[in-house]
This record gives sequence, structure tokens and C-alpha cells, in this order.
Amino acid sequence: AGFEGALVLAAAAAVIWSAVDGLLRPPELRRLHVGLGMAAALAAINLGLGLALIRVGKKHNALILTANGHHVLSDVWTTGAAILGVALVLVTNAAWLDPVAALVIGALIMVSGAALVRTSFRGLMDRVDPALGRDLIEELDRAVREGRITAFHQLRCRRLNDEIWIDVHLLVPGELTTFEAHHAATGVEESVRRRFPADRVHMTSHIEPAEHEVGHPGGHPGVSEPLRSDAPVPPAASGDAPS
Repeated sequence: AGFEGALVLAAAAAVIWSAVDGLLRPPELRRLHVGLGMAAALAAINLGLGLALIRVGKKHNALILTANGHHVLSDVWTTGAAILGVALVLVTNAAWLDPVAALVIGALIMVSGAALVRTSFRGLMDRVDPALGRDLIEELDRAVREGRITAFHQLRCRRLNDEIWIDVHLLVPGELTTFEAHHAATGVEESVRRRFPADRVHMTSHIEPAEHEVGHPGGHPGVSEPLRSDAPVPPAASGDAPS
């Protein structure tokens, strides 16, 4: 996806370079009606393809498909700039409007490419999606409020396309039997899966007693709370118990 974003940026740079060259040396335009018709037909085909790729990519959280869609759409905007510029020249007979239109479209393509590169970089750095973190904490806080668990901590998650991996420590009353604690954890896991119906959720729960200091004197030394700063717990909630 980062490579696709770089290609989009390269396309934007080429459009802007061509536009500047056109401002300095206005091109001679001939057989404009034929060119407009062919360009419009090709742009319509690419528009349908690009939108379809983006729609499927967002549905399955597949960044590579989304990036390919934006790459195809960059061709559409480039063609659109050419069509707009030629149409303006036909109507006004002002040849300078063609490269100006190309400059505007080139800038828009560059913004799109930069967004793709930024998103890809965040994925490479394994940055947690803030919305995913907030949704997870909200669901776990609800389990706490409903009394299904006492608290939770050490929440970790990552997303790859339409799959989510979650690891969390669930605190339950120490007097529960193994069966009861397992039943409580399974209920929480099912609630989390229902929260993300379009994704395949792989959740691993580590059950600990509510009397956490008894089971882990001094907490979990050397182990951080990855989501604590990225997705803070709402003030009214108490799920993110200290470790």
C-alpha cells in the first residue's frame, strides 16, 4: 500500500510538472472533440473500477485493495483534469486554463497519495487503530458494569485486514470455580465478537483473581499497558484496573 501511495504521489508530480510546462509553453490543441470523447469513456471505466476496489477494500479492511483503488482513481482525476481543461479552452479559447486545471487536480492527487503513505506507515509501525481500541474498552467496561467480570487490564489488540487479534487479562472473584470463571470469560469473548460482526475475532483471555495483588504481588513488572494512552477509559468506567 505504501508503494501504491508513492505511485500516486509520482503521478501527481507528473501532472503538476506537465501543468507548469503547459503554462510556460502552451500546447497546440487539435481534434479536441475526438480526444474528449475517448478520454471521457476511459475515465468512466476507471471510475467504476476504482470505486469498486475501494468499496471492497473498506469492507474487508484490505489496505492494498483500497490503495489500488485510489491509484486507479488518480488516473481518473488526471483524465478529468485534461477533460476539464480542454473543455474550458473550447468554451473560452483561453489556452492557459488547461494547465491551471491540471495543477488543481495534481494537488488533489498528491493529498490522496500522502494519505495512503501515512496509513501504510502506521500499519508498518503496528499502531493500534484508536477506534478499535475505544470499541474494545467500551465493550469490556460494559462487562464490568454488568458484573460479568470484576475488571480487566493488559489489553492488547491488532488488526490485519478483516481479522482482529485480542489479548486481555480478565479479573473475576477469587471464589469462583474454574467452570464459573471460564463461563464468565467465554461470555465476554462472545460479546466482543458480536461487537465486530464483519471481522474474524481471535481473542485470548487470561483469567486472574479480583484480589490481584494476592495472585501477582507487585503487579506485572516490566509489562506495559499498550492501550491505556491510545484509548483511555471513559471517566465513568472502572474496567482498566491498575496492574
